[in-house]
Formats: sequence, structure tokens, C-alpha cells
Amino acid sequence: MNIVILDDEAIICEGLSAMLAAHGGKEWNLFATYHDAEEALEACDWDKVDLLIA
Repeated sequence: MNIVILDDEAIICEGLSAMLAAHGGKEWNLFATYHDAEEALEACDWDKVDLLIA
């Protein structure tokens, strides 16, 4: 499962990324993190994303 984290606060993205890494495994992959919705819409390959955390 490919996960994208989107939040305007960098510390939130970092914390969620750390939690996913600590409790992850082969079940999921942190695909990308973004701090701006417009950047995410332009840059992300949404066909490969299974879950968006915003």
C-alpha cells in the first residue's frame, strides 16, 4: 500500500512518517510527503497512491 502524507506543518509530516517507519513493514510504503496541496496535485502520481493522510 502506497501512502501519501499531506500537511502544511512539517513536524506533523515528520511525526507521521516516523510512526509509519516504526510500525511498518512490507504492508505499506511511504510514497511521498507534501506540505502544500497544489504541489501534491501537480507532483504526485495519484494512480499509484492507495491512501492519503491529510
